Amino acid sequence: MAATTTTVPAGDPPPAVTGLTVEVAEDGSGILIAWDHIADAGIVDYFIWYSELPGESKRLAAQYSYDPGDDVDGRLMWIHQDRALEDGHNCYQVSAAADTVDNEGESSNEVCLSVP
Repeated sequence: MAATTTTVPAGDPPPAVTGLTVEVAEDGSGILIAWDHIADAGIVDYFIWYSELPGESKRLAAQYSYDPGDDVDGRLMWIHQDRALEDGHNCYQVSAAADTVDNEGESSNEVCLSVP
């Protein structure tokens, strides 16, 4: 899947992140969060938000600094190792990123993973 290409005028926040997926990391080390990169929008950071239950207020799990070398076919990934497969729900949203003038866009949809 290719990165979403969007040109954002200075002063406007970036668009919402799309393509959010949440799954157990292959090696079982934590929860793998992946999303579509927003290309050409001056993205500096993505913010990954977390809660234990659907619909709860989210807290910041990580600030992900964008590096073009991290882009895999238009997708970016981060493993939440602090949540190393504890029982319960793991709900995430990724904010639409802070650009070079510190605008932060709307959060993505919420995606939850239930760990037995």
